[in-house]
Amino acid sequence: MKKALLSCIATVFLAFGLVAFPQESADAVRNALSLCCQVVIPSLFPFFVLSTFMNQSGVSNRFGQFAVPLMSRLFRLSGDGASALFLGMIGGYPIGADCVRSLYQNGKVSKQEAEHLLIFCNNSGPAFVLGAVGCGVFGSMRIGGILLVIHWLSAWLIGLVLRFRTNETEKCLFVEEADAGFAPTFCTAVKTAAMTMVNVCAFIIFFAVLTELLHMTHMLPHDGIVGAVCTGLFELTSGIAALQPSVFNPHTAMLIASVLLGFGGISVHAQTAALLSETDLSLTPYFLGKLSHAATSFLLTRGFLQFFPQSIPASAVWLHGQTNWPGLAVTAVAILSFCMLLLFSEKRTGNR
Repeated sequence: MKKALLSCIATVFLAFGLVAFPQESADAVRNALSLCCQVVIPSLFPFFVLSTFMNQSGVSNRFGQFAVPLMSRLFRLSGDGASALFLGMIGGYPIGADCVRSLYQNGKVSKQEAEHLLIFCNNSGPAFVLGAVGCGVFGSMRIGGILLVIHWLSAWLIGLVLRFRTNETEKCLFVEEADAGFAPTFCTAVKTAAMTMVNVCAFIIFFAVLTELLHMTHMLPHDGIVGAVCTGLFELTSGIAALQPSVFNPHTAMLIASVLLGFGGISVHAQTAALLSETDLSLTPYFLGKLSHAATSFLLTRGFLQFFPQSIPASAVWLHGQTNWPGLAVTAVAILSFCMLLLFSEKRTGNR
């Protein structure tokens, strides 16, 4: 009954907002489409293809065999989870969740392992943290690097602390899969990645409109620190962009940015839920993990700023039109890694 009532209220609010503020809603859609075309699709689509190809071609299986000692001793997980950890670190939201879903659906990890992986393997990527946050917002590669290290370290700490959730006796064994050949696997990976990319962009557009309507109806603060935090809780990119160091104290802005990166935003969680909708994986551990990630990021960032206050400049400049060298570097590494994986797959299967 309560869910039905909330659904009705939300529907009426959206209908009223779209009718009352048609121009603002249309502008929000255009801005979100621009964001998807210029940032989201170039950053995420190659990693979606890479994630799907690794899992369906058997490369993640062979890669996991080498990672068994590390994953087992640190996180009490099988080696197959290493691909989700690796791609979740370099790909950004929601690449980690997509990789975990693929691993679980292919029977490479158990349900318990998959839910544990979701807690700490779905993270923001270096292209976004170094480029968009570090250079774009703070005008400092150093700040971006610090935030990225804290973001990764917080995720690993959560995985270590909650390692007791995984039962060591429940492990999925490595299964040698029949290789379907490079061409069919690659085509399937591209098609799957394209559909996933469409879903991700759809959620970004919807939450951009929802956030704008909440601003227009004054239900969501628009200015100041409270406005940036509330916006970031709904949509990560918009909240981070609102943290202009020319307006806020750089230390405060850095602290808020670290928390928002750890939490991810409701838009990211909705994307993750959509990816996992065809599975029986519970989202409760994942959501609790993101709350823990945000809290851990806050503590680590606060401690860093207290012990190394001079490492952060007293003022920062908002940069426009700066080349996203970190993003280009990460993309280059991803392309090189993808080529190496293709060569490795060709060599193992004997395809020419």
